[in-house]
Amino acid sequence: MKKLLLLSWCILALALTGRAASFSVTTANLLQENGKSTSRDVTFDNLPKPLTYSGFEFLFEKGSASAGPRWASRNGGYLSFTNGATLKVSLPTEGVITSIKATFRSGNGGDMAASTGATTYDDATLTTTWTGSASEVTFTNNVIGKALYILSFEVEYSADLPVSDAPTFNPPAGTYPNEIMVSIEAVAGAKIYYTTDGSKPSESSQQFTAPFKLERTTTVKAIAVEDGKDPSSAATAEYKVIPGIECNNIRLYLNSTSNLIGPDPNTLYTIKGDVTVTFQSGNVLYVQDTSGALSIRGNLGRTYQPGDVISDFSGTPYVAMNDESDRYLSPIAGSFGAPKSHTDFVFPEATFDDLRNDFNLSRAYLLKNVYMSRSTDAETAENFGYAVFADGSSELLYNTFTGFPLKEGWYDIEGIMAKQTTESVTWMFYPTMYNQPSGAQTEAPVLSLATGTYYDAQTLTITAPQGAYIYYTTDGSTPYPGSTRYEAPVTIEESCLVKAIAVVPGQQGSTIAEAEYTMTLLPKAEAPVLLPAESDEAFVGQVTVTITAAEGLSVYYTTDGTEPTENSTAYSEPFELTHSATVKAIATADGMRNSNVAEATYVVKAEAPAFTPAAGEYAEKVDVTIEAAEGMTIAYTIDGTEPTKDSTVYTAPVTITTDTTVKAIAFAENVEPSDVAVAAYVIDNSGINTVAVEGIDTDATYYDINGRRIANPSAGNIYIKVAAGEATRVLVK
Repeated sequence: MKKLLLLSWCILALALTGRAASFSVTTANLLQENGKSTSRDVTFDNLPKPLTYSGFEFLFEKGSASAGPRWASRNGGYLSFTNGATLKVSLPTEGVITSIKATFRSGNGGDMAASTGATTYDDATLTTTWTGSASEVTFTNNVIGKALYILSFEVEYSADLPVSDAPTFNPPAGTYPNEIMVSIEAVAGAKIYYTTDGSKPSESSQQFTAPFKLERTTTVKAIAVEDGKDPSSAATAEYKVIPGIECNNIRLYLNSTSNLIGPDPNTLYTIKGDVTVTFQSGNVLYVQDTSGALSIRGNLGRTYQPGDVISDFSGTPYVAMNDESDRYLSPIAGSFGAPKSHTDFVFPEATFDDLRNDFNLSRAYLLKNVYMSRSTDAETAENFGYAVFADGSSELLYNTFTGFPLKEGWYDIEGIMAKQTTESVTWMFYPTMYNQPSGAQTEAPVLSLATGTYYDAQTLTITAPQGAYIYYTTDGSTPYPGSTRYEAPVTIEESCLVKAIAVVPGQQGSTIAEAEYTMTLLPKAEAPVLLPAESDEAFVGQVTVTITAAEGLSVYYTTDGTEPTENSTAYSEPFELTHSATVKAIATADGMRNSNVAEATYVVKAEAPAFTPAAGEYAEKVDVTIEAAEGMTIAYTIDGTEPTKDSTVYTAPVTITTDTTVKAIAFAENVEPSDVAVAAYVIDNSGINTVAVEGIDTDATYYDINGRRIANPSAGNIYIKVAAGEATRVLVK
């Protein structure tokens, strides 16, 4: 016996003439659509008329069993299809049914067969599928005494029903400030169903009866339904409904968006005042007024020229990277019309500092005498380069309009603007065009060495007019403000071609001064070696330094960090350093150039100080002496804290009368502080007898704690009293 599970009924209603379609319905929905309650069990024999659903008729008839089909509300609900009962599914209108799949829930077994066509049963999915071509299909349960528990059907068919015309919206889709009333219209007699959550509408969606208000951005979808026709296709309208704010100028707009962090669809801004177009690049428009500057990016609808004056335009704000200098408007469609007037636009001349201080993106300037360099980072595109200024500072530049100059050199840049960007790029500039540089040219620098052949290392000095920056190269390449900046005389030891320019801020770079040097030099001595090698670890107390060099070389050294010469101290034997120092040394020999400088920095740390007497337990007060190496300063504490250079400086023995921990360090100029020395002293006088001064026993003999005999013991001291052959420690009071 087959166990039958679900009955699912899917009927696909076709909307266009001659096309295949499908529709889904559960037995519960079928009953509900025809006014039958599914909240309780229902038994019905021969129904007086068929149940209807989306143009189909469903007629249940009693079979040989005593009871007809029954609706059971328990366990989620199902239709009990008894033995001999029949179900006729028909499509009265033009068209044919091509497939019906019934789904069951587990019951006591049954077998559902169709009167015509082919049926198959799938025990795994508890489904029976009929396929064929008929306007009516009759199903019968042929198993005596068994029932099928039907849950749903899936039906496919081909119909020739006409399709309703899609509805229309009034007003049309678009962006609107604050709120909007929406009406949906269709042909006379059609019902309209719509959704406002973006889902696909159906005849179970909200029916349109009157205009409705939208106060936020909403997507409305609607269909029209007419008797004798399939539902229309869904019409869609997206309404961007956001609060509206009017600003009279750009500054008011920038102020109102200063706290935005990213795209903000919640406010529609309208700038009412006149603004002047500085330039346009595709869908990016740059405008400014007397209060500020702004870029507008999006569907502009037309092309503008520099000097065009426009007003009364709307858009939503965008703030990139939470950067106030990178705010712009995204216009709503159609918000930009023809310019109301036009004037000749002149770019004001500016300095690099002017650009740095102007945080308003797209305020346009003329920047004179800037060197354009193509020495860009590997990841930059061909329209990227660097604007290099007289002081050598370079700023990444991106040209969105006419393309980066084909040749590096000096230019006047028209339409350049400042813009703050990422952490790795502090500034970026947007120019519109490059022109030949205007204005004065700086006087060329002067090289102190003439072209020629030299047999010893030379020192080259380069001079230029006061206030000029000098840049030079030694490989024959053309110098520019991105080259090495001259700040001190240059040592020439190898043959080279030196080229140099001078630049005064606000002027073009000078012509090139150059000289070629052929160097025929003596061999250079090998540099000496310092031992021990430089280390991150400090040397305690002192370090002995040894300098070795190749045979036949003389060594000269310094210990004060200065550069050694042949007039410095001659090395003859290892020497000791008792303080931190940088040792530098050279090796020399006749017929050779002095070697390179060898150097090592040695850090010397003081030896820890020592305590006398040693830490321990004492029966009376004790005077503690602290000693360190000669020349060291001692700092100590007696409160348990760590001593520093700012602690008490030791000058005399420290008297200890109670339990005390003494800590001390040693240090000196150019000597690192020593490790902390620690000594704990315990004073215990609990075993000492006390006698009065008046009660001195003349028959006794008294000794101090060092074993010396005392004729007249004095008050406040501890003594050893010897009487009758017995010694006793006493404290005289």
